[in-house]
Amino acid sequence: MAIEINKDDEGKTVIKINGRFELSNHLEFVKAYESISGNSAVLDLEDAVYLDSAALGMMLAMREHLGGEKSAIALINCSIQIKDILKIAHFGALFEVK
Repeated sequence: MAIEINKDDEGKTVIKINGRFELSNHLEFVKAYESISGNSAVLDLEDAVYLDSAALGMMLAMREHLGGEKSAIALINCSIQIKDILKIAHFGALFEVK
């Protein structure tokens, strides 16, 4: 997996996941979200081909790091398979899923 970090038109940090999003990517992902200032971010999953339960846990850790309930994190460009996983995990209540 590779992670790209950019800013969107609104100035929010965008973390783009490329490839498999799994436990082996933990340190790289933590470094990415710890670099965010503020409490909002975008996680772009367009090029994510797989995500496991560890990835779900890492997304929750990112949410807590950015302020928990005060955070505003959008999960964008999700494939149908990833949307199904997020739906089963009830992530729609914690994140904006697009």
